[in-house]
Amino acid sequence: MYFALDVSSASIKVAQARKQGSNFELIAFGEIKNLYNLYGESQENEIKIAQEIKNLLKNSGIRSKEVYLSLSENDVFTRVIQMPFLKTEELETALSFEAEQYIPVPLDNIYLQYEVIFTPPKGVDMKMELLLIAAKKQIVDKLIRIVQMIELTPLVIETSLISTIRALKNQFNMNSILLDCGNTISTVVIFQNGKIKQISSLPTAGQAITRAIMTELALPEKQAQQYKHIYGLDESQLEGRIARIIKDPIDQIITHVIKNIRFAKNNYLIDKFDRLVISGGTSLLPNFSSYLVEKLDMEVSMANPLEDCLNKNLPQQLISAGPRFAAVFGLATRD
Repeated sequence: MYFALDVSSASIKVAQARKQGSNFELIAFGEIKNLYNLYGESQENEIKIAQEIKNLLKNSGIRSKEVYLSLSENDVFTRVIQMPFLKTEELETALSFEAEQYIPVPLDNIYLQYEVIFTPPKGVDMKMELLLIAAKKQIVDKLIRIVQMIELTPLVIETSLISTIRALKNQFNMNSILLDCGNTISTVVIFQNGKIKQISSLPTAGQAITRAIMTELALPEKQAQQYKHIYGLDESQLEGRIARIIKDPIDQIITHVIKNIRFAKNNYLIDKFDRLVISGGTSLLPNFSSYLVEKLDMEVSMANPLEDCLNKNLPQQLISAGPRFAAVFGLATRD
């Protein structure tokens, strides 16, 4: 039985689950802070990350040697693109040329995959739609090296966004939005009739919010993070000072959501969205969801990746932190 591994700039998470129909049993899980830079050239850091993963697996009680790896959205380019209808053999050739318009790095530096998500009915003059995913070779190869150092066998590599969508599939109504706010990037996904229609990312998330507090109050990073998580957008705390500081980066995220909503309404004839679902660590900031309701005037729901979990008496700390575990739980329940 495999387990899921999610290594990000902020943390390392693992999870193992057993599927039971449309539900699942959570067998094991764990999380630690990632103290080492995943993006540098240091082989020493790779060795240290490998050892941290090994220790986390031991402490979590996971003995499996087969692993599914999660890729941060910071390391991939995910787009929904439209193309004239082509047969599979024609599509393979055309896609490499089409991808150059959407991928801002040389194609030699990425692994490119796609999935057809809409095929027009025969005889109907409509374009096909594809989910295009390009992953940075440097990071993919590095993650594979790291897990192989501790004698793990990588079977699957999947983007954290796709895993998150799987974990939250029951929360997306006909026309809805996912806002996934992690440590370094915020991603907006538009769903029409329950299917992915549009994906767009912004390099503003938890890290930018922490930096705003550090700059304004001249605080070290650790203390700024504590202030962020304790006070968030709660204006009744510290005379609302933290809330005022972090509104600027959060408003940038909200502006990005609004732009995506406008684009979707104009291009896909979506009259109204049923709800906005928020996931990722930043979604847990105090009063974040109520601030979104105020600014966007729509229903906002917290991500609940444990909705289909059969376990009883899960730790309240895990349930409360659910939005941070959406990606690793979604990967752990992949077929």
